[in-house]
Amino acid sequence: MGLKALGEQPGYTSSRRALLSNDQVPQPFGSSAPARGYGRDVYDNQAASAPFNGIPGGRDRGSFLSNPYDYQQDYNKSSSGSYNTGYGADYGKGQPQEGVVIMVYGLNHEDFNCEKLFNLLCCYGNPLKIKFMRSKKDTAMVEMGNGKEVSNACKYLSEANCFGTTVTIRPSKSEVLNEVHQPFELPDGTPSYKDFRHDRRLRFSTQEAAARNRIVYPTTTLHWYNAPPTMDESRLHEVFEEKGAPITGSVTVFKAKSERSSSGICEFESVDKAIEAMALVNHTPVEHAEGKPPYILKLAFYGSTKEYDERQHRGSRHHH
Repeated sequence: MGLKALGEQPGYTSSRRALLSNDQVPQPFGSSAPARGYGRDVYDNQAASAPFNGIPGGRDRGSFLSNPYDYQQDYNKSSSGSYNTGYGADYGKGQPQEGVVIMVYGLNHEDFNCEKLFNLLCCYGNPLKIKFMRSKKDTAMVEMGNGKEVSNACKYLSEANCFGTTVTIRPSKSEVLNEVHQPFELPDGTPSYKDFRHDRRLRFSTQEAAARNRIVYPTTTLHWYNAPPTMDESRLHEVFEEKGAPITGSVTVFKAKSERSSSGICEFESVDKAIEAMALVNHTPVEHAEGKPPYILKLAFYGSTKEYDERQHRGSRHHH
């Protein structure tokens, strides 16, 4: 069933917001700050960290943490069963290297580019290489990190509605995506091919980092994190509007446990608008203090697989 079946979700009531501070709910990024928690350090070292529990991660995690901490134990303690990602200590082990390429249909060159597609797919795995096809103007090929990530993209993001089209994702028969040495230009002037294999924004680069991501269907609510500590509702609206994705619902700023960064949630009138905002705003640099590197604002869909499955089940019963 396409994402249109999701419809609009009810807004967060005060009682639901109160649950956000409950210890059983994974805490937002920024609630437990890294040793060097803003600016270029965040962009270079921390971008592979997962959104919800304040746990810095990534391949260079050990290089910038001054205090040892059992992050995996904290994740296991704070995560509820409904947010189980299916990733764990065996992430990546035994995954066949065949079948790691997906075909993405329904893309128009005027609205999409490699960065926007990366911003969507990075919630479900590591999009390592992205290539828009010249001969098929609505199609792109993407090499993911492993077969599990291919399954994630096909299950959770396929049939999403974005920029007026329905994005369909299917496994490709190609085993790898070959490098393109002379890509053509897309209408916005960006190249039609990009290699992200060494990009620090990848969120599934280690077993620990992969285990911290919530794998959920797109929802009307986005979790924003890794923002400047001074971020408030007005400034967040400005950031989204400047990127062409205005927030149409409420904004919640989580109570910070540190002055290093801030996080919260923002709501949209439909799932389609939230998906467009994810493509446009995810990984936007946000200036904080003059002379200092910007924060890299990160986004993730906020919700649980259990909630989505329950809505789908109710919808199926209604149609029958």
